[in-house]
Amino acid sequence: MALVDEVVKATGLSHVIADDVVRRALVRGGVDPVALTRPDLARAIPSLRKALGLFLRGTELDRALVRVEHLARDRS
Repeated sequence: MALVDEVVKATGLSHVIADDVVRRALVRGGVDPVALTRPDLARAIPSLRKALGLFLRGTELDRALVRVEHLARDRS
């Protein structure tokens, strides 16, 4: 599974909504969704936080961001 697809899943949003929201947020964060790397994802977290904040609040948003931040960490 591509990293961008893992991010979409980690948001907890419906795939139909999350796919577009995540890809647009990554682009706004200066990241190419197709060639997404973990360091790219880490740089785009502020943009993702803002985009997800339109759909999630409070602990739901916090949990989604923790899952995304986990994906951004190096797993080597």
